[in-house]
Amino acid sequence: METEETSFENKELSGYLKIKRSLFWARRFIVLKSGILYYYKSATATAPRGLYHLSGLKINKDQSEMIVEIFRENSKTLKIQFSSKNEFNLWYQALTMSTTANEKIAGQPCAYLDMQKSVDKENSQLIDQIPKSQMQASLKLKIEEIKNRTYKLVGTRGGSTFYCTHKHVEEKKKPKSDMKMLGIIVLIILEIVRNIMGNELSLLLLLGLLGYYYSIKNIPEDKPVVDHKYHFKCAINIKSGVGEILTALHDTISRHHWEPYLNESEENSSIKLTYSFNNIILNQELIRTLVKDSNIFYLLEKVGNEIKNLFIIESKNKKGEFLTQIHHYGCLDNHENPLVGNADILNCLKFFIESNTVYVSSGEIAQGDKSSDEEEGHLSQSIVENDSAGFYHSEANRVLKEAEALLEEQTGWEDLKLSSKIIKGYRRKAAAGLFVIKAEGEINRNATEIMEVLKDLPRKAGYDTTFESGSIIEVIDSFTEICYQKYKGKLGVSPRDFCFLQKRWQMPDGKWIAVATSVTHPSCPETKFVRAHLFMGCHFLTPTGPNSTHDVYMIYVDIRGSIPKFLANTVQVDQAMLIENLRNFLN
Repeated sequence: METEETSFENKELSGYLKIKRSLFWARRFIVLKSGILYYYKSATATAPRGLYHLSGLKINKDQSEMIVEIFRENSKTLKIQFSSKNEFNLWYQALTMSTTANEKIAGQPCAYLDMQKSVDKENSQLIDQIPKSQMQASLKLKIEEIKNRTYKLVGTRGGSTFYCTHKHVEEKKKPKSDMKMLGIIVLIILEIVRNIMGNELSLLLLLGLLGYYYSIKNIPEDKPVVDHKYHFKCAINIKSGVGEILTALHDTISRHHWEPYLNESEENSSIKLTYSFNNIILNQELIRTLVKDSNIFYLLEKVGNEIKNLFIIESKNKKGEFLTQIHHYGCLDNHENPLVGNADILNCLKFFIESNTVYVSSGEIAQGDKSSDEEEGHLSQSIVENDSAGFYHSEANRVLKEAEALLEEQTGWEDLKLSSKIIKGYRRKAAAGLFVIKAEGEINRNATEIMEVLKDLPRKAGYDTTFESGSIIEVIDSFTEICYQKYKGKLGVSPRDFCFLQKRWQMPDGKWIAVATSVTHPSCPETKFVRAHLFMGCHFLTPTGPNSTHDVYMIYVDIRGSIPKFLANTVQVDQAMLIENLRNFLN
């Protein structure tokens, strides 16, 4: 489904530009996003060298030199030089719109309201995408029964308030006896036994009856039989729309990102989950139902007839800020913990959904890189026009150098916990809240055969399910092309398209390398779709046998536009799974 994109999204730009803050020019990676200008040492750096909240700042331009000057009070003037007139005009227009945002939107700098309207619309569309059932009277009674249990306050877990019941008990009443009638019966039995068998056996029988009487006398009035189950509820507020949260809860593939101990998940007619806890493997099969009553959503996950998870989701938006309140009701079993229902789910879900925030203030910049921009000296080499073959080869070599440097980095990579048993996936924080995705695994084909498939656009849809169409815009040489590619929308988010350069190298040892990066090209103008930006895409294909290859795939992309943060996480998993999809396609 296509959605209407706002003018706010047209202000999102990035790329390598020359900047000057004092004496010398330096080449830096610039990001203009949400009314904030960031500049980084490189595209893969995590901490910006600096940022400018553009709303209310002054901008001057020198069109002949293609230079823009940004003035901020009590700070040095920032100069930016562009490589072409088209690039200069595009950036100047976006910068000017960002500096006047406070005139267009009172009290909301950085075009926040434009973004909010778009996110609000997409949240509504996300809600529409999820199948819902009607609220039945019996189900409503069951939900009320769960809500009205006697929960006692235990404390807090992270950002959530946690309550639980005592151990669930089934009460067994003590059998009541008429002691007078029991005494008469005992005397009669003793007299009969004495007359038949003698006094010795009568004495033994009397001792036995006294022992029985003593035992029933000391049985408590109520004897609890404990089944070791706790019922609990948690409550938390998440800074996100209801649509994002419902879709995150509904997205089985990404469930392991927010449910503790979950290793694998699969969804067909039911949801099959596999947990690992204290070297114990546990399997669970769920049926999921979403119902809406008034403005409140109820998401139920059942094992048989038992409700293991109940999520109650309600919008609490106020003062222009997205906020959703969630109550989670669950059931824990001490003998087989964790089953579905875990008291830490809401904290993990909150972190998962809110983890990609990119709005920062100048006081929140990481302090890891304090070196001056001027330390690297003057850049005397001029930047050539974007339409020259020399520029394209230079860009490809730059991306290759950055990719090789990232491959050497052993720290900072976070495991994506893919469902695959043969592919490993990782992500690493990069500029402006984005991530570099890395995946690696074996493909049982030789490197040349794999490279032939990768460069063949008509076959791309066979291993990339999000790919819709593409074409070659310009052939630079036999190893280098400019390409246009369009990708399908997902869950109410608009389709994205790219214009990028791709180049390949064949090494003497049989290894192949392919890299790609976004460029501008006169024959590849922007369309009605959101133009995403590919900072880096690459395959390192290393032969491991006569018919086997180890593929290391990395991608660093800004899909741009106002998309839910959790969906960006889902896209990362899809990106990392490309190697397995390629392997299956070749098989």
